[in-house]
Amino acid sequence: MILRSTAGFFLGFAAYSLGKTLPIDPSVFSKSMVVLDLVNLRSNQPDSESAEDLRRSLALGGFRVVSRDETEKKLEEFGTTLSLPCNNTQCSFDAGGYSQADFVLYGTFSPIEKIRAVTLKLLYVPVAHVVWTWVGELPVLAAVEGDSDAWQRPRQALADAARNGELELSPPAGPKSLAVLDVSENFYSSRIISERVQTRMTALTGYQPMSDSELSELLTALQINKFALGPSSANMTRLGKELGASALLYARAYRDGDRYLCRLAFYDVERKSVVLDFPAEPTRDFGKLLEYENDFFSTLSVREKQLQLSEENDSGALSVQNPPSGSQSSPKSAKIALWITLGLLGIGGGLTAFWVESLKKK
Repeated sequence: MILRSTAGFFLGFAAYSLGKTLPIDPSVFSKSMVVLDLVNLRSNQPDSESAEDLRRSLALGGFRVVSRDETEKKLEEFGTTLSLPCNNTQCSFDAGGYSQADFVLYGTFSPIEKIRAVTLKLLYVPVAHVVWTWVGELPVLAAVEGDSDAWQRPRQALADAARNGELELSPPAGPKSLAVLDVSENFYSSRIISERVQTRMTALTGYQPMSDSELSELLTALQINKFALGPSSANMTRLGKELGASALLYARAYRDGDRYLCRLAFYDVERKSVVLDFPAEPTRDFGKLLEYENDFFSTLSVREKQLQLSEENDSGALSVQNPPSGSQSSPKSAKIALWITLGLLGIGGGLTAFWVESLKKK
């Protein structure tokens, strides 16, 4: 059938892509998984209750989860324990080795206002590589009648990724280096945003984030005070080049009285350009700040897919109109503008599915 319009081609290609199935990898469910106690970012101490709820939920989802008692017993043989906070690749890898587990799931669980902010990272122990992440919020059980499984969303997301063959059990070849310049203030709310940013950067396709220690050592060696640098394109691309990074993310979460603010920007160091820049928008509702952060990374994910398509087709990069500093344009408006742009250009497939799901959540 001959498609009569660009819109028709767009929808037709989207339907074709949505109809395709991804490879199933059932072997993932037979591998052992250790769940570490999630860290509360307010106290920086493990939350054993939330982790135990998560273990039970994952077991219901078909994963072979090692019990807390068995995990604790194996860790004690090596002079450590679940009561020590762990939220990084090194201690998670150690725990996986001590437990002789295939996977280690770790992250954070941080109640604030009426929200329980959660980050999860799944480490594949044989290659010490994070193969899956989840960032989101859980409902407050007391306020949700009949909700007996608060962990349903992340459990389902992980199960879908396993079934669809989306867990990359071998590190990607030749990823680009990424520097995350986080100059957030040391407030509890800011630490939650910083943790979410770091977790999302771990999952950004095609990039390998520098570790905090590596970035700190480089900044010290170069005698650079990261807090003295403004997030201009010239400053950030110059800094990225000095650090040897292909891309740089600038993040600043802070407070102004009783208002929350966050500034996020992503720079392509190699092209010396701004990929995406969201100005800070003050809010007294922390939930709105999380929506802002989610909007930024949703848009960035599509932007990166867009650039990859452009490179593969050798047709040049497509531009994204970012809200200018000080304007009243919202991140959501920027997302819808990009959605319309993609539709008019006839770029479909996976991008369509991504945007449909993103807009449904709004």
